[in-house]
This record gives sequence, C-alpha cells and structure tokens, in this order.
Amino acid sequence: MEDQNDAIKYTEITFDYEDFEGKKITKTVKLKRPNIKQFDHALQDMKKNMRRALHLLIDENLAEGDRDWYNQEKEYYPGLSLSIGEKYLLRLGVSPGN
Repeated sequence: MEDQNDAIKYTEITFDYEDFEGKKITKTVKLKRPNIKQFDHALQDMKKNMRRALHLLIDENLAEGDRDWYNQEKEYYPGLSLSIGEKYLLRLGVSPGN
C-alpha cells in the first residue's frame, strides 16, 4: 500500500529576489495543491489583506523542507509571500489581478 506522504503531488515554484546587498537569489520551493476549503478561505481573505492571505496559503501548503526556510526568510523579506503567491495562484488557475 502506498504511503500517504508519497501520494502528495507538489508543484515547483521558482522565483528571484534580491538580498539587502543587491545579490540576486533564485529559489525553488515545492507547494502542494490546496484543498477547496483552504483555497476558498484564501480567496475571501485576499479581499482584506492579500499578503496575509497568501502567506497563510503558502505556509499551509509548503513542502516540509521549504517551510523552515520560508518562515525564516519572510521576516527579512516581507514581500516573499507576494512573489511566491503570484506564481502559485497562476499554477492554480487564478490571476492575482482578477
């Protein structure tokens, strides 16, 4: 029988950002597809606070190894959730501008 963790499918999101010294950093993270309840909740929250809604959606669906990195880096780069979230929403079939 297949282990439940092996059955989880992840999508990879690659994005660029600059550190405080101007060095370009390219990072790839793995995110799983959210369930309908998570997705609907995030869409409703985006009307109030886009960054917070994306942060929660990302944090709930990041692969375990990427979660530690994300939680540490988001303190220094508060725009990370927007950078990752924009590409994540496109993968889920939603344009952030809609």
